[in-house]
Amino acid sequence: MQRLNKAQGLISRAAGTSGKHRAKKLMRRGIKVLRQAVEIAGLDAQKGTLSPACAASVATELGNAKTGADRWLHSR
Repeated sequence: MQRLNKAQGLISRAAGTSGKHRAKKLMRRGIKVLRQAVEIAGLDAQKGTLSPACAASVATELGNAKTGADRWLHSR
C-alpha cells in the first residue's frame, strides 16, 4: 500500500509539473515503484500471505496503471 501511494504521488506530480524533463523523471520513478509493487504482490502470493486471487487483482490494476503511465511518458 505504501508503494502504491508513493507511485500515485509521483505520477500526479509528474502530470502537474510544467517542466518536460522533470515530468519525465517523476513519471519514470512512478513506473519503477509500480513495477516493484507488482513484484512484491507476486512474492506475497507465493508465500501465502496474500491470496492468489487478490494478488492477481492487484497485479492487474497496477499493470493497468503502469501501462497508462508508459503511454503518457511516450506521448511527451
